[in-house]
Amino acid sequence: DDENDDENDEEEEEFVSVEIGVGSGYVLCSHAMRFREEMKIRLQKEGSKTKKQSRRVWKFIGVDVNEKAVEHAKETMRRHGMRVVGDDVDEEKEDLDEDDFRYSIEIFAGDMLEDDRFYRINEKTKKTEEVKDQEREKKPIDVLLFNPPYVVTPSEEMYDPSTKTSEVVTAAWAGGVRGREVVDRILYDIKSWLRPNGGTFLVVAYAQNDIEEMMEILSNQDGLRVERAKWTKADEESLVVLKAVRL
Repeated sequence: DDENDDENDEEEEEFVSVEIGVGSGYVLCSHAMRFREEMKIRLQKEGSKTKKQSRRVWKFIGVDVNEKAVEHAKETMRRHGMRVVGDDVDEEKEDLDEDDFRYSIEIFAGDMLEDDRFYRINEKTKKTEEVKDQEREKKPIDVLLFNPPYVVTPSEEMYDPSTKTSEVVTAAWAGGVRGREVVDRILYDIKSWLRPNGGTFLVVAYAQNDIEEMMEILSNQDGLRVERAKWTKADEESLVVLKAVRL
């Protein structure tokens, strides 16, 4: 029991930001860079007090079904001076760890939030040969970002990562019926992924996705505060960012 308590305490000291469908990596990169700059400012103002009161590390995670997109996202991070898990560390830059507030960036190929990295598996289960879905406990996420494929298309045009029956590039835009088939895979269960007391979900949608229904689905998950955080027009598309916060 003591070992489990220590494990949970360590996880509580990590902030976790995840972007599903990381693509080029610019959204996650901007998010990570803004955090790093804000933490540098806080450290300068408050010094050791900030380090003591803040969690140990902020983990930024990007996942995408397209392996080429994964490599592009990693390169985007590197070009903006951010280190990615798996990169060789420049010994001359080791002293930046304190200023950078010990962030961690990991980008990998995967389908939505299905990868084992997003789950906690207890020690008893690990010893069995097969781990069932109901035995995996979701790790809490502080910030969950998703710009899903929202274009209305026939279901057949969607990329299926389990069978790989279509071109992987369609995963960036083909959303199936009402452009909702991909996002609906997690929309009904968002609350269970967010950390209590502030875990935040941001998702992009447009009119053909039936935004009102999307908000209703989120609002029906008791304990989520839902709002239209931002809206804009890009060419002929009116885009909306929906925001759900777990109370």
